[in-house]
Amino acid sequence: MDKVIKAESFLEFDEFAKKLVEKIRDQQILLKNLFKTIVLANSENRSIHLHVLKSDNNSRPQVGLLVRELSKTILDYCIPRKQIIQAVNHFKATQSTQRIVALKNEAQKLFTDISNSGEGGELLLFVLTESVLGYPQVLSKMALKTSAKMHYHGLDGVYISCSGNPGNLRLHFGESKIHKNPIGSVREAICSIATMLKDEGFIESARRDYYLLNSHADLANQDLEEALKKFLDPLDENFLAPEICAVLLSGHEVKKYPVVMDKDEFPIELIKKAKKLVKELEIQTKDKGINNFHIDQFLIPFPDVQVFRDLLLKELGLTS
Repeated sequence: MDKVIKAESFLEFDEFAKKLVEKIRDQQILLKNLFKTIVLANSENRSIHLHVLKSDNNSRPQVGLLVRELSKTILDYCIPRKQIIQAVNHFKATQSTQRIVALKNEAQKLFTDISNSGEGGELLLFVLTESVLGYPQVLSKMALKTSAKMHYHGLDGVYISCSGNPGNLRLHFGESKIHKNPIGSVREAICSIATMLKDEGFIESARRDYYLLNSHADLANQDLEEALKKFLDPLDENFLAPEICAVLLSGHEVKKYPVVMDKDEFPIELIKKAKKLVKELEIQTKDKGINNFHIDQFLIPFPDVQVFRDLLLKELGLTS
């Protein structure tokens, strides 16, 4: 039998892991200025972060500022890195922002103007996942939409890491739910992701997303992308059988939202409410048979979830 020879440019896993970190879009400073954060769990199979919006010096939770800054990240979320790099290179060569502006316009057109859209939560999940967890997005569902009027039926993004103990290739399936009811936001997120996690072999609900991952992986680096394809290919000697994980965002409404200033202690009442959601998370994961999967969970209380949705639509120019 002929010996299979690896390509000289092939990245071994350790080198792949190092280069992957370079693909993270870091918004840690922004998140630190907007949110007060506490880690409620950090174990082998769970990380749970509670993020509460800080208030300005007029005692107003900074929902509008969050929306304004989120709207500035739509290129990173929606547009493949290769196209962004081409636009930046065009600017360097010509000093014209024409291609950058064109990409921004295309990104805006990908968002739906439906009033109960959850795309604001998906955008926030993207920023938190890359900046807090350090998992680069490798597949954006927004770039795959054929119509802004339609929701993409599938995952709210796929993220990748070389985490775990020992280090191994992980695919993190993203799911965001914005719900007026806190318990409902957790239940819906778990219900939506459960079938994807349990689809061993990617032959049912995750089949389409796995195919797109193999054909549309976006890391703006040919060596990284080729290595990833090999790691995911069961016919390749470099196959790694990735660990399937979930990263979830549960955005929900909290009545009498507390005023939280930068130097204030974390609101005890919100910690108590969040701990009930953590219990609900464990109940739901056990019920759905996914309690042994690694799950990262972001809990995001809002003063009013519809105001958050409406402000984002207005900032994106989708409503007046």
